[in-house]
Amino acid sequence: MILRLTCPECNKDSFSSSVEAFKPCPYCGIVFSGKFGTDRRKEKRIEKEDDVFFLYKGKNLDAKTLNISKSGFTIKINQSDILPIGDIVEVKYGNDDLRARIMWVMRKDDFALTGLKILNYDFKAQNQTT
Repeated sequence: MILRLTCPECNKDSFSSSVEAFKPCPYCGIVFSGKFGTDRRKEKRIEKEDDVFFLYKGKNLDAKTLNISKSGFTIKINQSDILPIGDIVEVKYGNDDLRARIMWVMRKDDFALTGLKILNYDFKAQNQTT
C-alpha cells in the first residue's frame, strides 16, 4: 500500500510504502516520518552492513548492522525474538567488545530491527567509511 505523507516543513505531499520509515522530503530535503515527524537525531548515520554478534542472557545472537553513528547502531536480528527496551547486551563488533543498551525494537514477521546505544566506547573510529 502506498501512503501519502505531508512534509512537516514545506507541507508538500510525497508518497511512501511505510508511515514509520524516515525518508527525505523530495522537495525540501528534511528527513521525516509520517508517524514520528521530523528526525531529531543529532548524529549523522552511515548506512553500513556488517556482521555483529552479541550475547543476551546467555544466548548468542547473530545480526547485521544497518547503520552506525558515533553512539550506536541499528541492527537486524534474523529472528523475531523481542529484546526488552532498556536491557544491556554484550556486543562483538569487528575487534571490539562493547556493551550496549537496547533503545528501541521494531518487530517484523521473521526478524527484528533494534536500536543499540553504545555505553563503553567512543564509536567514532568505527564510523569512518572505507
